[in-house]
Amino acid sequence: EPLKVWRTLALVSLLCNLLAVIWLMGRH
Repeated sequence: EPLKVWRTLALVSLLCNLLAVIWLMGRH
């Protein structure tokens, strides 16, 4: 199911962005 794959990829990328922002904010 391509739709489920795309939804999972979007969710993973969103989570990675969130973690990156939290990590960058935590460094300062």
